[in-house]
Amino acid sequence: MKIYKRKKNGSYYVRFSCRKKQYRVSLRTEDKDEAQKTAAAVMERVTNGQPRVTLTVGDLVEDYRTDLKNRGKLTPTADVQTYFWAHFCYNALPASELTAGDIDNELSEAARDEDWSNATFNRYLGVLSAAYNFGIRYEKVSKNPAKLVKRREEIPRDRWLTTDEINACKAWMIMEEIHYNDRLAFYLAVTTGLRAGELLSLEWDDVDVGKGTLTVRAKNTKSKRARTIPLTKSVHNQMRELYPEGTRAYPVFPKTYGYEKLRELAGKLSGILQKDFKWHDLRHTFAVHSVRNGMDLMTVSKLLGHKSTKVTERYANFAPSYDYVRNFQPDF
Repeated sequence: MKIYKRKKNGSYYVRFSCRKKQYRVSLRTEDKDEAQKTAAAVMERVTNGQPRVTLTVGDLVEDYRTDLKNRGKLTPTADVQTYFWAHFCYNALPASELTAGDIDNELSEAARDEDWSNATFNRYLGVLSAAYNFGIRYEKVSKNPAKLVKRREEIPRDRWLTTDEINACKAWMIMEEIHYNDRLAFYLAVTTGLRAGELLSLEWDDVDVGKGTLTVRAKNTKSKRARTIPLTKSVHNQMRELYPEGTRAYPVFPKTYGYEKLRELAGKLSGILQKDFKWHDLRHTFAVHSVRNGMDLMTVSKLLGHKSTKVTERYANFAPSYDYVRNFQPDF
């Protein structure tokens, strides 16, 4: 049995596997002999299959992950983040005993070792906080220590595509005969500002080809508010051609087309542009070009589904000096 010493605070932890499950347990001591004894006791308890008496941090996160999966909300990113918390050094600690200090120390060390951005730090913290909120809702735990950890200040990502870059992406997709799902996803994202989850949850019932609009259902939005977005002429024509006959109560994109497909396409486009590019940058692109072409911030805010125009104010510096032309929408 091998124990490991943490670089930051000198405390020991043990890693081992049992019945195809990985364990990484904090021994909460800087004394090597004491750590060896504690590690042996932990391994014996796990090996002998001691029944779960108290809910551990790992158990809580696994329960939360299962809930996400059962509700179809387990994204690839959430899967990675919940795995991190289910197997981190305090995973065998009773969930009620985890402290804000434990969480901050673990995240700070991971951020340093993995070169995380402040945004990534906050996302991992958010997942653990969500797991504890889940536990509180189902009376598994009584408090959420993650709420006491200070979030790090994020620097907004300002990457967006120019008109020339958008046209370069379109030309490449046509030349390479990229699948129409990829092309439609790109065109919709850049001309409506839809979030990835909103895009993938669209159903044909949400598309009104007569009016040339699409509606994002409240249950699929971040703000939990429905909103209707006008389609550009080119995208409207594409949707009209694809519009199914008869029943339309099924997704615009097949179930097999998910976040990984969008991430894969973004990676290819990044290579074409020879620049850092992420799928969410298309949402910024829509906002920037809308403001640049005279759309007022209130309208942009509504189309993006922001709860407040304060979030949209980051795009104010792109506004033209001439009078706003309200309700303009760029058509790439």
